[in-house]
Amino acid sequence: MRVPYVVEVNGSTDDALLAHPRLAPLASVLRGLAQLQLGGASGLIAVTPGLEIWAREVAGRPVPSTWLPNGAELRLQSRRAKPDTPPYAVFVGKLAPWQGIVQLLEAAAHGDWPQELRLVIVGDGAHAELVAKNAATLSHVEYRGAQSRKDAQDILSRAVMSISTQSVSLARNKRGVSPLKVAESLMLGVPVVVSSVNVSAQDISAAHVGSLVTRDEPQQLAAAVKDLWAMVNRQPSVRDRAAKLAVDKLSWEEIGRKTYMFMTSVVPSLAPESGHSRSVGPYDQEHP
Repeated sequence: MRVPYVVEVNGSTDDALLAHPRLAPLASVLRGLAQLQLGGASGLIAVTPGLEIWAREVAGRPVPSTWLPNGAELRLQSRRAKPDTPPYAVFVGKLAPWQGIVQLLEAAAHGDWPQELRLVIVGDGAHAELVAKNAATLSHVEYRGAQSRKDAQDILSRAVMSISTQSVSLARNKRGVSPLKVAESLMLGVPVVVSSVNVSAQDISAAHVGSLVTRDEPQQLAAAVKDLWAMVNRQPSVRDRAAKLAVDKLSWEEIGRKTYMFMTSVVPSLAPESGHSRSVGPYDQEHP
């Protein structure tokens, strides 16, 4: 229809097949549709540098592109809360193979995991049954199933730490990861344990608001949780530092501005001087 459009890329077609194995017979169709969509775009915005490269390759022709990480709204800070008692670490997200769920459950059962720290898991997906089974046998693991976006954020806000440790050895993760939950955790003042493949890993390390995991080893993850737990107890200011990092590096307002600037550069009719643009209002959590 000759309408210009920009594609925002959060993952590859392989991700859909990993999350939903029953789609395997449609793999070639999905890849063909991806090529059609990406190749016809006026611009591509990926959430990691690796996904930007992938999208350009699939497009099969030169398409203007950039990458911008996922972010969180500044107004989310108004929902910051004190950690619950007894304290808990939390995983929020898709219980998919690339999320390191097996490693997380094995880490929770490891001797280095702090005895006084609960693990709360929120989400649904391929590993839901495995999570439920472990929650039934490990007294400090709690599975809360799928939650609404607001309820998941409330659970995040009351955690002492958030865990987002995607497998570093899985091919799809080597393109880099930029989980929304990491940005939201930090904006809520909750420090994080992340994998080295996270695009914000170095910023998190430099700001001393989290621990990094570099290998798919339950013992290393348990040790990282233990180290961050000690930091939280020793430095209450870590929560304020986490929120500051989110404001400085991961605010949706700033990322949204850069998104809009890129879109107007590849679709000039969107620019204010064209007379056809509409105002860009606050991001709507209920209707994103």
